[in-house]
Amino acid sequence: MNPISDGGTRTNDARNVALDGLRGLALIGMMAWHAQIGWVKGGFARMTIFFVLAGFLATRSYLGIRNRGGPRAFATFWARRARRLLPVTVLGVAVAVMVTIAIGSNRAQQSLGGDTFSVLANVSNWRFMIDDRSYGAMFENPSAFQHFWSLSVEEQWFLAIPLVLGVAAWVGTRREALGRHVVAAAAIVLGLVPLVVSHTPDQAYFGTHVRGAEFLAGAWLALWLAHRDHVGWSDGQRRTLAGAGVASLVFLLAVMVLVDRNQPWLYRGGMGLFAIPAALVVAACVVGSPALARALGIAPLRWLGLAALSIYALHWPIFQVVEHAAGSLPYPVLVIVQLALAIGIGSLVHILIERPLLPAARVRSSGRPALTNRMVLIPAAGAMVLVLAVVVLRPTPAPTYDFEAAQRRATAIVTPAADGADEDLAGTLAGSSDALHLAVFGGSNALVLGLEEANWIDAHPDLRPANGYARLGCGLLTDGARVSTADIQARASANDLDVDIDQLRPPVECLDWPAEWSNAVSTNGVDVALVMFGAWDTADWLLDGDDRWRTITDEVVARVVDERLREGIDRLTGQGARQVILATTPLIGPGEDGRVREERGVPQDQQDRTQRFNDLLRAVAAERTDVSVIEYGEVIDALDPEESGRLLPDGVHPTAESAGEIWQRHLGPLVDDVIVG
Repeated sequence: MNPISDGGTRTNDARNVALDGLRGLALIGMMAWHAQIGWVKGGFARMTIFFVLAGFLATRSYLGIRNRGGPRAFATFWARRARRLLPVTVLGVAVAVMVTIAIGSNRAQQSLGGDTFSVLANVSNWRFMIDDRSYGAMFENPSAFQHFWSLSVEEQWFLAIPLVLGVAAWVGTRREALGRHVVAAAAIVLGLVPLVVSHTPDQAYFGTHVRGAEFLAGAWLALWLAHRDHVGWSDGQRRTLAGAGVASLVFLLAVMVLVDRNQPWLYRGGMGLFAIPAALVVAACVVGSPALARALGIAPLRWLGLAALSIYALHWPIFQVVEHAAGSLPYPVLVIVQLALAIGIGSLVHILIERPLLPAARVRSSGRPALTNRMVLIPAAGAMVLVLAVVVLRPTPAPTYDFEAAQRRATAIVTPAADGADEDLAGTLAGSSDALHLAVFGGSNALVLGLEEANWIDAHPDLRPANGYARLGCGLLTDGARVSTADIQARASANDLDVDIDQLRPPVECLDWPAEWSNAVSTNGVDVALVMFGAWDTADWLLDGDDRWRTITDEVVARVVDERLREGIDRLTGQGARQVILATTPLIGPGEDGRVREERGVPQDQQDRTQRFNDLLRAVAAERTDVSVIEYGEVIDALDPEESGRLLPDGVHPTAESAGEIWQRHLGPLVDDVIVG
């Protein structure tokens, strides 16, 4: 019983085509969101529709089994759910495994075992929360398993049916109103959880306990409609409910288009409120609304609703494969190809695999003996074991650098302010016993290299390490949106502005780097500041207030980069840094496996962009005696591909081990030339 695809949408033994169409409509909203169609902002609303449908259909199915007097109602219910979901889920997981092994980033392959097991164990939403994987960042660090989180939430609530729905249904047979009130109270309590208990946005989005309010809203609706079926409906009541359903559907469609998912109030109980209009739409579909039947009962929506489980299970890895293979296509063409393949392949799986495995009562008679649950579930379980065996036995690639751990380590470092250090640089060059304190500033490369600088500096007579300020995903530019995936790069090349800008902005810790630089210099007594930027500043940018995507080869962007660079230098020297060393940036390399690993979401840059950025560094340094340039980029670019791939496995970043080697062989000697001449 899955809201994304379920056979239990019948009313009085006739299939409710409006509910099928509603599911298909929600599926369209979900795929549009995952295809990054910019006008779909409120992707959460389609998820609420899915969850309300899940609660409604699960409760209705359980009540139907129970009312038929079967002695094993719970076992029957769970067996049907497993038969419905397990075969297609295992197939979807197998596809996700193959896609990850073939084109996944190093990080995705390192997480493959845990991701696979968590999906098959129906706990992937909790894994993503514990692993601090933001749903909003799924396009920057894509996992082929990310979309399975909602299936895990639903399966967890299906397991809770003996406690929630079973007790409520039992009470409801004796005290119908009390049974409905129990479920309604539980839904309200869960809806209030994010208001009472502090949650991060991703905890509120992924959490079973938070999203349960939407599920229970559907459960309450099923109980209430069962009661109304006994009481009866007047024509006026039906018309009123039908009108409310139509208005609610229009409202939800408007939310999908107009309400951005980044609104803070949504994660403080706001998402649960949309269960009310979703429940009204479902109720109107069930009671019978001619307007909804016409609007939602059209053949394409009905088909999408019928095949939604297969399409949903396969669409996200298919999207990734298409983007990897054809990411250079114009954005509208890329989206069309993604949607066409996802719907086409998913429909075939529905026809060839999903539908034949349904219970005999839900498929047309074929004259062949009906498949028993054992005949379906035992092979599905065997396939699940086979998938896990492939994941466990496959060779695991060597891990790349743990950037999050590096950032936590850098944030925790506190270097005492230097005593003295009042000699000028010339005094040090002349052999003063007072050592200079060297700190590194910049983005992720500066972060990794800054953490490993002490190993080189310890042997240097004139230098001591100091803590600078370097953070993941930071560049000189902070105002506006930037390319984060090959898909966005393709859209930027076509100057397509129809994207969710808020999702493409730099991380919040990057926004106030000038003040953080000043604080680091004054607090830690920094004498020499090594500045390392480049990768993000050579990406495509949509600056605030601008009307087109631009790159640093455009004077509009180059001027802003130049201004921010000068501001940074002034911040460093204004607080006491005596020398600023600007390191030119290398091209993004092919990586250890011979192709760019877009693990951090940075596309391969072009040589003209890198050249323009490095020319800006050289021009600023030529104007000031307290600023020097070191040709770090040229040194790295001159390495042979095998050596470059070993030092920078993902084409961009060193590992902890290779960072030390880079200091000893390449970066350190360049810095030393500035310090000691």
